[in-house]
Amino acid sequence: MKRKIVAVVGSTGLVGKTFLKISTTLPFEIVCFGRNQMSMDDLFVVQPDYCVFLTPENVSKQYIPKLAKLGCCCIDNSSAFRMQNFPLVVPEINGHVLKKSDKIIANPNCTTIQIAYVLNALKDLEIKRVFASTYQAVSGGGKNALEDLYRGREEGATMGVPHKIANNFFAEIGNFLPNGNTTEEEKVVCECKKILNMPKLTVDCMAVRVPVSHCHGVTLAIDFAKDFSMDNAKELLASCPTIILDNCPMPIVAVDTPYVFVGRLKKNKKRLTCFVVADNLWRGASYNALEILKLMGKLNG
Repeated sequence: MKRKIVAVVGSTGLVGKTFLKISTTLPFEIVCFGRNQMSMDDLFVVQPDYCVFLTPENVSKQYIPKLAKLGCCCIDNSSAFRMQNFPLVVPEINGHVLKKSDKIIANPNCTTIQIAYVLNALKDLEIKRVFASTYQAVSGGGKNALEDLYRGREEGATMGVPHKIANNFFAEIGNFLPNGNTTEEEKVVCECKKILNMPKLTVDCMAVRVPVSHCHGVTLAIDFAKDFSMDNAKELLASCPTIILDNCPMPIVAVDTPYVFVGRLKKNKKRLTCFVVADNLWRGASYNALEILKLMGKLNG
């Protein structure tokens, strides 16, 4: 039987390189498209069975609808289709929404994914509202942002972030919206509700870029409708295969792993506060896309 073809678009980026590194055992033929590789027009010649887009939003919008019409199942890492009428999926949480016929599937925002794991584990405690304060690694801004950090580029000379990031941090990730959120904060607010199927959940977020190369941290304050026991909360978190309870979650522990590290748990009446760390390039992007691809492969035989 002929092996199915997976096209990887954007394989030279930070997420793309990570995806290729962790997908070596896939039972598919992988073909790379984009800069310095096969041209985008060749996508329509090769006609892949699956296509993983690890590209900016404008590239995804240009090519994915055309490929989907041809029958290619496209998994998109950008925000282009997340809040449209397409599945937004973290397989362990809501993989059941996927159907064999789905041709456009959105991979969630990197910070959203690690938050969603924690909230999903605690859903039985009746979550009322969530506040997330993020500490987001520079790699989330791409190659240029990492160079800004490594080279210590000064204010006004940065290429991947809006301000100097070396020895600095700032609450400005993405553009500012009329409601006061940045686009990054709005992604967390909206995507968590969709993934968890909790449209009435109150979510607030403050997203901060910090001078760390890899792994995002998030302080979560979760208010529940009723009182709870700390032991129960820990048991629910520990029951998730992807969550690892850790006294002090740190990037140096989480880097290059697909796990979500949760620690510093504190209880104040009906509120649970915790600190969450995950690798934004692994769990927050490429690994989740890989899990979606595997799941669609099973659905399609």
